[in-house]
Amino acid sequence: MAVNKESVLVVSDTHGCVKPLAAVFAWAAKRGLVRGLFLGDGADDIEPAAAASGTVFDWSAVRGNMDNAGPLSAVVELAGRKLYLAHGQGLGVEAGFETLAANALAAGAEAALFGHTHVPCFDVFNGVTFLNPGSVGRPRSRAGASFAVLEVPVRGPLNAVFWGITRAGSGYAIKQITL
Repeated sequence: MAVNKESVLVVSDTHGCVKPLAAVFAWAAKRGLVRGLFLGDGADDIEPAAAASGTVFDWSAVRGNMDNAGPLSAVVELAGRKLYLAHGQGLGVEAGFETLAANALAAGAEAALFGHTHVPCFDVFNGVTFLNPGSVGRPRSRAGASFAVLEVPVRGPLNAVFWGITRAGSGYAIKQITL
């Protein structure tokens, strides 16, 4: 049977916040997600969060300005479509998407996923779809701590669903949010 859509967990900027990341992993596993994209700043958090949550994902990750290893950018394919991954440092993402769009298009990708700003967004610029899931560890927007699930159909527009993470008693609550 042909796959007509793939969904992937997208996280960034965890900055040592392993417990909420483990809650995100457990939540994602319960929803059948098996693949994750990590957009930098906290790459060392993935393994302990996976161990704490008892989850295993197929990860693609890029290095952020606070990470010590990994590629600065990568291209992944989902549902036959190419996505460009970068943390965003040095690409001017704080001021606009021009450089990020140019890099994505040069890589043959139709979407650019990035972190660095800690502010979630989903937008289209110069024909490129942009997704920033926000920050699991240190949010800088009224949305609070957040991550996204990116839905990639074989044809048609990409869709991102954003989720907020809040402390709830001794654990964490995860609820869908609107930007």
